[in-house]
Amino acid sequence: MTKKNSFIAFFLLIIFSLFGCNSAENPEKDEIGSSSTVSTSFHNYDSKMVPKALEGHSDFPEMNADESKTETVIIGEKTVTVTYSVTTEISSHGSTATDTDKGKRWKEATTADFFVILSKEWETKDGNLESYWKYKYNPQTDQVKLIDSNDNDNNIK
Repeated sequence: MTKKNSFIAFFLLIIFSLFGCNSAENPEKDEIGSSSTVSTSFHNYDSKMVPKALEGHSDFPEMNADESKTETVIIGEKTVTVTYSVTTEISSHGSTATDTDKGKRWKEATTADFFVILSKEWETKDGNLESYWKYKYNPQTDQVKLIDSNDNDNNIK
């Protein structure tokens, strides 16, 4: 590489380092007419909240977020198929706006609720039954709280 090419490559590296590749992904006009960018990225807590929710469900296999596992289980004299599923959800609570020194407005989603849903679908000769448990995860305390459930496990005969 020649000195000139090295200088150009170095110059471009400096430019990208200073300004980055931060093009406005979702430009929109806000109430005062200036262009703004919306960021909706949240921290991914799946690796923390899924194991917390599974702690109270020893009958569930070890699983990750957005995963399903199917097993055949013998209950009494019956053989049934059960599908275990784990899903996660994020519910955003709006955004805040920040003005930059270049006259742009940056909107950032600031708060959200994080949920993990455990479910079991039982397939029997008599029909299907579903049980589910929905937990809300608190990242500050690293705890889950049961907020909704429908347990049909005892109805499998």
